[in-house]
Amino acid sequence: MVSKKKSAPNAPAAHLRPEGLAFLRNLARNNDREWFTPRKAVFEAELKEPMLAIVRKVNEAMESFAPAYVRPAEKCLFRGALEVIR
Repeated sequence: MVSKKKSAPNAPAAHLRPEGLAFLRNLARNNDREWFTPRKAVFEAELKEPMLAIVRKVNEAMESFAPAYVRPAEKCLFRGALEVIR
């Protein structure tokens, strides 16, 4: 029997939700600090945290065959990473 790791109770989902994609569409139309600042919490919850969760899942999968390439999720994300998903 294969055991599955359970996620922490409040761990973000390892996928982007429609709200995150809507945020990116709105960001494309309003790409300035004045628009972003009051919506930073939405960015954190709907994009940054799910992207970190995705990277953590990829890291878990890589541990068995490429452990030398596993890095902390926070170090793997950079500002341009979210540009790719647009």
